[in-house]
Parts: sequence; structure tokens; C-alpha cells
Amino acid sequence: MLTQHPDASQLQQQRLHLVDRTMQRLALSLLSFSRLIPSLTCLTVIQYHTPTRPVHLSSFATKLTSHNSLFDMTSTDSIGGFRSTSDTTADNDAQMEETLFGLFGCVADKPDIQNALNVLQSVLAAPAAAVSTDDTEMEVEQNSTAEPNQNAERRFAQHAILVAESMCDIVNDMNLHKKERWQALQKRAEFLQSDVSEANALAVSMVFGALSLFPPETATTAGSNSNNNKKSKNKNNQNDEAQSGPKAAASAMSSTTSRNKNFRHKGRIIANNVLKSFLVHSSCSDTINLTILTHFAKAFKINHEQDPQYSELAANAIRYSLRHDLVEDGSTATTILVDPANDASEDVKKQRVSSALALACQMGPWPMLSPVPLIDIAIELDYWHTAEQVCISAYKAASSNVQVPIAGAIQYNQQERLEEVLKATEALIETAMDARLFRLADNMATKLYEQGGRSKYVEARLYHAFDTITKVVYKRQLPIIERQVDRVDKAVEKLKSDMAKESNDEQVVLDEQQVLLLSDETDSARKQIRRFALNKLTEAGEGVAAHRLASLWSMDYVYDEEAILVAAAERRKRYLQWDECLAGAGIPNLLSEPQELRTAFDRIRNDAVFGIDAEWDEETIGAGLFQFSGRNEVLLIDIPALSSTEEGVKALSETVGALMNSSEATVVGFSPRQDLSRLRVSKCVSTNHWLSGTRAVVDAQRIAGEKEPKLRKLGLARVSQHYLGKPLDKAEQCSMWSSRPLSESQRIYAALDAWTCVAIYEKIYPKRQ
Repeated sequence: MLTQHPDASQLQQQRLHLVDRTMQRLALSLLSFSRLIPSLTCLTVIQYHTPTRPVHLSSFATKLTSHNSLFDMTSTDSIGGFRSTSDTTADNDAQMEETLFGLFGCVADKPDIQNALNVLQSVLAAPAAAVSTDDTEMEVEQNSTAEPNQNAERRFAQHAILVAESMCDIVNDMNLHKKERWQALQKRAEFLQSDVSEANALAVSMVFGALSLFPPETATTAGSNSNNNKKSKNKNNQNDEAQSGPKAAASAMSSTTSRNKNFRHKGRIIANNVLKSFLVHSSCSDTINLTILTHFAKAFKINHEQDPQYSELAANAIRYSLRHDLVEDGSTATTILVDPANDASEDVKKQRVSSALALACQMGPWPMLSPVPLIDIAIELDYWHTAEQVCISAYKAASSNVQVPIAGAIQYNQQERLEEVLKATEALIETAMDARLFRLADNMATKLYEQGGRSKYVEARLYHAFDTITKVVYKRQLPIIERQVDRVDKAVEKLKSDMAKESNDEQVVLDEQQVLLLSDETDSARKQIRRFALNKLTEAGEGVAAHRLASLWSMDYVYDEEAILVAAAERRKRYLQWDECLAGAGIPNLLSEPQELRTAFDRIRNDAVFGIDAEWDEETIGAGLFQFSGRNEVLLIDIPALSSTEEGVKALSETVGALMNSSEATVVGFSPRQDLSRLRVSKCVSTNHWLSGTRAVVDAQRIAGEKEPKLRKLGLARVSQHYLGKPLDKAEQCSMWSSRPLSESQRIYAALDAWTCVAIYEKIYPKRQ
């Protein structure tokens, strides 16, 4: 059966022969599965790849002659590309059940099957070897020191990977379009569910396994066209193809299986074993797509509630996928998240993170894995909805009264984990607010109210109302103002009512800012939203509307310049002011011409540290304003104006663009991912975007958190208060940044945002000035 190679060692030939004999025995046992023949038998025995060369099981061709059309895609009596058979007998059924349970690690009556699986496990040695594609020589372990149950699990894990890989090989050899391959597997799995049997449950499970081994579609194959319109079109086409790939097939299978209650219940034990096998393999290999495993688990409704072991298995798979390690710092377990796949493309990185997060939400690894770093990386990649789901899943696990210990696994104290989830939820909402995603922050605070959202509930609602009122006044949609004020009032009433019902032990601790919003003081949420609305109406020349609302709210509406000055003075005492930061410097004007930008940039280009920030309207694409600060001067750069001309793009590229990609400069932003993303997608008349790279950019939030752990989740305003003595005034945060001209208060707010990044960096690293 083997072809001799002159250059092959005798030991290697013996190993190949051992594999061959093992597969013969395994094939003979599987041939007795009359119900598995259409879906498994030929997949397992047609071809098995060793790391050194393929071994064709040609001696079994005659065994499969009666089933040689199982994968005939053109056959008229095949279903979904697979021909079914119906010749079964009572003896075959009995033998199928006996052998099937033997494969699942139970006590087997047939020594030859048990021996075959033992040899297979010895040759493959480790789960990663089964799908390895390199030429590393496998070590054969003749004597295993593992416990019998562990051996059974390993044998089955190897078998599951082998069958799934064989499925992929055979389908790939059909020279079909990718979509047809996935659809063939999907349709066959759906057809098998019409016959409720354990054999078919195993077959369906193996289809999920095969789909998980197909490489996911990415958007990297279309080249790097920097033209915005072409890029958008290409990405849409690639997304359509990706949705029709293994993920879409697995999603459709999951939906069908989950609705088939009889099949789901009959096959859950088998699916449980198969899923565990693939999760074990995922803890040491990136070969398996975790998104497919998530759909597999959803299909049979499998999670940690059915078996606590899934918490550990999922945690290990996620750690490996994200290169996430546990370290012990004294008696406290902390986590470190390493940048996933530094050598991978952005699309591959996103797919890996998305898959890991989806698995976490389904399987609940929280007794062994902190949700905080997962939420952090979800935010970094703008996976806001997934971050929400992680908070919900982790809170549910942390607040559960049922805690099942898992032997040998690092687990976290339940109360500590609950507090950690509440803080993570609070940080998630605050991050959304810092990113000017006020509607999202409001929605999350409402949806995650019980999971920690209540600590930001009123503040998120207030800033969403600020943002909405700014827009509706600009559009003259004035009736909406009353509804926004009413929403803020209701949020205050709800939080006050809920806190009054709770005991002191149950109450959520609110910070000073949140307590002030609930009070009857001048800066309470109720009074702030009303003053804001009246001020916006006055600025827009809508005095009649302002007077009507003031009467409705029992407020005096009189333009009292002295009272306004007194209020402004009080505000200056609380917040960072322009003359405290840049005394003697004039308030910067907007730079909309190329030569203006070049001249201003020359004045600061020799500074040691620079600060950046960007402003935008939620409904627009790209940035409306880019702030670039030196130590003593801030540039307010009109991105829409400059990027609309070739000369403007050239000026941007040769000044701030070149410096931000320099290996010798230090450019500081505060959680700058959103700002940089907005700058990159801003419309650009030139084929080559002016922002070619961001090598010089560092994150002030990250370095402040490393220096002072208590600052790790705080926004710029509160970090500013820690280092500079006062917070930033965020009154203009909800301005219309695409409108021109910008008011003086807008320009001051924008300039201080960028300058503060420089000041904070210099406080952390005073010797680098």
C-alpha cells in the first residue's frame, strides 16, 4: 500500500505504515455506520495527510465502490450535493450504536477499534499536530501516562479534527466555487436533521467542524486603492462575499438546528463532546474559526450553564486567540492583553477579536477570565454592541448564586468580579461619551442600567439631550426641545426613585459629578438642560421660543448681562481656562488656506511634544476640525476646506501628516483611535491621503493609566483634573463642528483639548520636555 521512497528513513516508513493500518481499522469500523455512510465514512478514509506526505488508502477503494457517488454534485438524486443511502438492517443499527459510543470514549466491546484509536492518538501525539501543515516530524509515544478518561477525550478530539479536515479536503478537491462548497455542506447538514439519530447528530457536528477549518473571507484581496469611492465599493463587495461564506453557512445551520427540538435534544450529548474537542484544539492553534464554534454551540444551546467545564475551555481558547496571559501580582490575579497577531492584517485581527468575543458571550468564561481586557479591545476596534454583550454576559455570571468550582483552574472571587463588571460597564459608557457617541452612550446606559449603567445614566442622557438640542435648534425643529428636557427629567426621577428603594448596602456609589446632577443645585441636570436650551435659542435668535419655554418651566427669561458675567465667573473657578494655560497667547483662528497652515506649522515644528484632537458631527463622515498643539500655540486646522484642494492636501501631507508619521516625533492624543479613524475617512481630493501613517502617536490615556492605575478608565476631563488641578469644561462638546464660522467658545474648547494632551504628557515625563 505504501510507495517506498529511497530517501525516507526506515523509522519514518514504519510510522507511515502505522498510520495506514490505523486508518484501515478506523475505516472498517466506520463502514458499519450505515447511517453515517452518506456523510462521514468516505470523508474519513479517502485521504489522510501526514506532515511529510499524503497516504492514499487505495486498498479501500473497493470498500467504497457502492458509495462512490456520495459527493457527486451533478447527481439527480442527491440532496444538497450529497447522495443519501437507505439500506440498513437491525444488525447494522446495533453495531452502529455500539461502535459510535466506543468512539466517544465509553467502554468499547471491540478491542480492534479501541486499539486503532490508541494508535491514532499515539501517532498524532498532540491536538495541534492533526491540522499542522509544516514538515515537523511527529513523535510517537508508545506508552501514555495520561489517565484513561483523558486518553479517551484526546482520542476523540483527534478523531473529530481528522474527520473535519478530511471533509474539507474532499470538498476542496471538487473544484467548486467556494460558495457552492459551503452550501453543499450546509444543505447536507440540514437534510440529515430530518432523521433524528445520534449518527446524524455526529454528522451535523462534523459539518460545523469542517466549516470552522475553512479560512474566513477577508477584505484584503482587493488591493490597496486609496480612492474613497472605490475603496467603499470594493469593501461592500467583499463583505457580501464574506457573508455568503462559512460563517453564513454555519449561521443558517445553527438557526435550523436550534428550531429542531427533537434533533437538538437527541444530539446534544454528541455535539457536546465534539464541541469540547474543537475548543481543546483551539487552545493551542489558530486553525479553527471560533465564530463557527459559537454558531455550533448556539445550534445545540450549549454553554457553561449546562457544563461548567466550558468556562475553562472557552477561556483557554480565547486566551490563545488573543494572546492573553494570566499573571499573578501578589495575591491578586491581573490580566495582560497582548496585541493580537502583530503580523496579521487589520482585517484578520478584527476577525480574530470578533470571533473570540462572540465565543465569550455564548460560553461564559468569566469564572476564569476577566471581562475588562475583552471590553477594552472591543472598544478599540469599535465593537460597541459586542462590548455591551460582554458586559451583560459577565454580569449574569457574576451575579449568579450558582458557582461551580473547576479543578485546577484559576477562578475569581464572585464579589470582586461583580464590582469589576460594574466598573467596566461604567468605563464603556464614559468611553462612548468621550468619543462623542452620545446617543450610543445613552442607549447603553439604559440597556445596561442594572449592569453598572446607572452610575452614568443621568449624565449620558443629559449629554445626549445637549447634542440633540444643538442640532434641532440649528435645523429649526424647536418642538423637539421639550421632549429632550422631559427625557432628562424622567432619568433623574428614575434614578432617585431607585436609590430611595435600596438599602445602604445595595446602593451604587455615585461620584461627585453624578450626585451634583441629581441635586437641586445650580448645576443639577434639570437646571443645566433648561439653561442650555434657552441659551441655544437665544444664540439662534429665537427669542419668542425661548420666552415661551422659560414661562413653561417657571424661569425668568431676561437678558441680564451682569447675571451672565457672575455665572461665567463661577464657571471659570471650576474649569480649566484659556488664560491659565496659554497666558498671553491669542485665541487661535481657523486655518483654511494652505499657506496659513504652512506658516503656523513653522512656528511650532521644533517643539519636543505635540498634542492632537479632532472634532466632528455624529451624522457626518470624517473630521470637521483637527487640533494640533505645540507647547505654546495651538493650530485649528479646517480639514474639510484643506482636503478639498490638491494644494491643501499637499500642505497637510508635508506638515502635520509628515510629523505624525515620523519616528523621531512624539505626538500625544487621548484615546486617539476615534480621532485618527475620523481623520483617515475624511474626504480627500487626492488619490493619496495626507495621513499616510501614525508612527509618532502615543496614547495619553494608556500612559496615564500605567502611571496611575486609578486613572485607567477615566476620560480627558478627569485626568486633566488629576494632573492640572481642574477639569476641562465640556460645555461646547456638543457643538456643530461642521458649521462655519466657529464661535470663540468653540475655538477655546477645541484648542484646550489638544493642548491638555501636551501638558499631561509633560507632567508624566517631565524630563522629556
